[in-house]
Amino acid sequence: MSDDCRSAESRAAIERALDRLIAGTFDLKADAEALSEEDAGIAERLGILADRLREASALAGELAAGRVSLAQTTIRGNPYTAPLKTLQANLAHLTWAARCVAGGDDDLRVDYMSDLSHAFNSMITHQKAQKEALARAAAVDFQTGIGNRLAFNRFAEDCWAQGRPFVLAVIDIDRLKLCNDTYGHVEGDRYIDSVSRLLKEAFAACCSVFRIGGDEFALVSQRLTLGRLSEKMTAVRDGYAMLEDERFPGERSFSFGCTTADPASGRTLDAFLAEADALMYADKARTDERDPH
Repeated sequence: MSDDCRSAESRAAIERALDRLIAGTFDLKADAEALSEEDAGIAERLGILADRLREASALAGELAAGRVSLAQTTIRGNPYTAPLKTLQANLAHLTWAARCVAGGDDDLRVDYMSDLSHAFNSMITHQKAQKEALARAAAVDFQTGIGNRLAFNRFAEDCWAQGRPFVLAVIDIDRLKLCNDTYGHVEGDRYIDSVSRLLKEAFAACCSVFRIGGDEFALVSQRLTLGRLSEKMTAVRDGYAMLEDERFPGERSFSFGCTTADPASGRTLDAFLAEADALMYADKARTDERDPH
């Protein structure tokens, strides 16, 4: 074979090898064997290029499939895999961060992937805000807008855990069932709302007010003494009974029981709640004696 023919065949083999690389095919053995001795150096360099591109393609495929922790490389100093390995490390860290967030860490932030980091951080911020909003909503009574039983339990248990005594009042609306049966549940709800507003307005400066049951409320104060709270409760109840409402001509009132809950006493919080509850029912019994209706 003439030198010109050999040279032409060698150039054709180089072109085929380059076409294979462009098409993503990295087996250049057949093309390398067709190269002339003068082009042997080119064959070696094409082989190195093919190996590096093959490794980069494999790594890209692993990352595209989401296997960020399994993809490995063996060629040192491969410029085609270097940015992919950086991406691999960032995706692996982002995966770890996502697991942390899924586990409840709402304060974690990432800052190494530009737009993706911004989107990830925005998602966490939004998720945290939603969780906080749900937590607040879970502790609010839907009808009256005051704290519910969950909020009361949290407040009282927090005081208890910190060893802080507090004065406790348990309040129960009188004759709510009679109101519901006689005037309907709409008026019954209005009765509940009126007691809720009364307690909030009268005790906002000195007590935390909670609705802990259908017709039952609780007050917690660390500012009033037991005697002062009892006096104020009586005065508020007397004033409430004097209010007139033509849609509910029956006397509106409530019964209550007060006690001082002290963690240092050695008794449990539930014991003090039961004590206030018992005092409230004793008060209700006296109310029923005065007005059997």
